[in-house]
Amino acid sequence: MKIQALKVNSFTSKGTGGNPAGVVLEPGELTAFQMKKISRILQVSETAYVFPSNLADFHVRFFSPAVEVDLCGHATIATFTVLAKKQNTKSKNVLILTQETKAGVLPVKLHFTNAGDLDYVLMQQQ
Repeated sequence: MKIQALKVNSFTSKGTGGNPAGVVLEPGELTAFQMKKISRILQVSETAYVFPSNLADFHVRFFSPAVEVDLCGHATIATFTVLAKKQNTKSKNVLILTQETKAGVLPVKLHFTNAGDLDYVLMQQQ
């Protein structure tokens, strides 16, 4: 099975600096061991794996190289940035999506410029 794993920096200014996270949009049937291994290969503290959800817009699982974690802020921001760009999401306002995580179902706000392009992503913990 071939998967695409991205390394994305969150909290950047024009693509420089930031906090790197892995993002896998179509993990298929990867095992927990395989997801931890991908985090090690990417050399990031956490990697987000995006699955379908019956409770939210997406089910996101977060793995460090050692364990699954309940939630990861910078990996959430990286994930929803990638999702918005991949789906070519455009809006003139704020778009609120939800993610099912081990910490619960949480909102993620995508803010857009007046031109309709993604400006920044915010997440909330409850």
